[in-house]
Amino acid sequence: MHITLQKREKGQTWPSPIDGQGELDSLSVDHEQRRLMLQRFQEEHPGFDFSQAEFTGICPDPKTFMGGIKH
Repeated sequence: MHITLQKREKGQTWPSPIDGQGELDSLSVDHEQRRLMLQRFQEEHPGFDFSQAEFTGICPDPKTFMGGIKH
């Protein structure tokens, strides 16, 4: 069985995939924010290749960075 969860709001980092089942550790949350930010850059700039891009330091919140995500 495969279960696919889809977010209602793009760029939002879930504290837990299942409500009431504990929260992700801070390292996992940071990794997920970096992944969402790169995904956002790729969607906004489809002609560029961000496959080897990395963030140094603290990754901004992908939902609010530079005006937020356009739905």
